[in-house]
Amino acid sequence: LEQVSEQPPSHESPLQQQQQQTSADQAERQQKVRWLPGLRYGSKTAAAESAAAKDGQVSEQPAPGSQMPDSSSASSSRSSIASASATAGSSKPASKLPPSGNAQLDKYLNYLLRGAHPHSFMYYPSWGMSEDGCAAIGEFLRHDRRIKVMTLSENSIRDEGCELIAEGLAANRTLTVLDLSNNKISDTGAIALAEALHLNNTLKELKLSNNKIGDEGAEALAAAFAGNSTLKRLHLTGNPLTAAQKQVVEHVLKTKVYKM
Repeated sequence: LEQVSEQPPSHESPLQQQQQQTSADQAERQQKVRWLPGLRYGSKTAAAESAAAKDGQVSEQPAPGSQMPDSSSASSSRSSIASASATAGSSKPASKLPPSGNAQLDKYLNYLLRGAHPHSFMYYPSWGMSEDGCAAIGEFLRHDRRIKVMTLSENSIRDEGCELIAEGLAANRTLTVLDLSNNKISDTGAIALAEALHLNNTLKELKLSNNKIGDEGAEALAAAFAGNSTLKRLHLTGNPLTAAQKQVVEHVLKTKVYKM
């Protein structure tokens, strides 16, 4: 005969039992490690993780050899390009970035800023980026000392956002390639980038193809290109330049000489 132990009947109502089970599930979920893979954006996996994050779910499998980062975001004041350059020598990474309005981007930036990863590039194209998102990118550039290649193409970035990114670029001393192609940047944003290039001495390639940059913005970029000894490549194809301005830009790109 098989002995069967009988459990005493519960005197709790179904609602109380459900509440207890829900509390237990939440406690178990909080004990699980929150993990954001560093460079899985632009893939179906990233989209699934983004959807899971909205539902309160998190991925539990870290990449081999990586450490688990903390996720944090807080408000931070925006600075001008001049003040950004003044803090360029600081090697201490920022512990907090201004909230971007996108939880996925916040986690990604904070993960990269912690430096506990093997990556030297940030790949975040085609997700769409608000002005707050650009402010977070700008602040990230001010403090990061590891990322060398940043891809922000096809994010509908406008002049206001581009100016915020330019502020961070002015203070950055690590980035070598910045891809802002296929956005909505016009002369105002291009001029802000040109001003940043007068202060930045590490960027080697700037991609601005297929934006809305006209002659005024192209003129400013050409002058900055000629005066920057580090910058080797400037991409402006697909912008609405006049034939005369195209000749000016082509001459500067070939000779590194700019004449008014």
